Amino acid sequence: LNRDNLSKIFLQLRGISVGNFNMNCNFRVEAAIEIMIQYKLAILAVQEHTPWNRELLEGEIKAIERHCDHWGYLVTISQLQILIIDKQLKACHRENTIYEDGRIITSRFEISENNFVTFIPVYGVPHSGGEKLQNLFAENPEDIRMQKLRKVRDQLCNIRKALKQTNDIVYVFG
Repeated sequence: LNRDNLSKIFLQLRGISVGNFNMNCNFRVEAAIEIMIQYKLAILAVQEHTPWNRELLEGEIKAIERHCDHWGYLVTISQLQILIIDKQLKACHRENTIYEDGRIITSRFEISENNFVTFIPVYGVPHSGGEKLQNLFAENPEDIRMQKLRKVRDQLCNIRKALKQTNDIVYVFG
């Protein structure tokens, strides 16, 4: 057996366990890795890693990448989600695609020759609540939420149509 086939056989026998966790703007990479180890997860989607009014700095991104690499994980960082994948799946991993600022991330794996599985962590749009009344002339926050929901729904429909043509096994979570 060549090395590529060993990883595919391993993937087929082991299976893939996935999880998602909303960090409520208190992301710590070591906490995420601890969750993965404790629950034996191969893939973890972390939602709300930082507050909405701030983006991760380049140094923070590099530190997260180095930490994940050191502990044997691949990481994909978007504005709204961080996707952490066990490096044992690296040989089977084919691609990640980020949509809608990271509300949707597709992650495709080849589980055997020309057979694929696609994992799709989805981070929804928060419902209204606790907000101060808006100016009558300002755009309605509920309208903005509905627009975002429609974009996410439409993007998921487009992804589903594309994946129907490839015969991928698909898991949506989040």
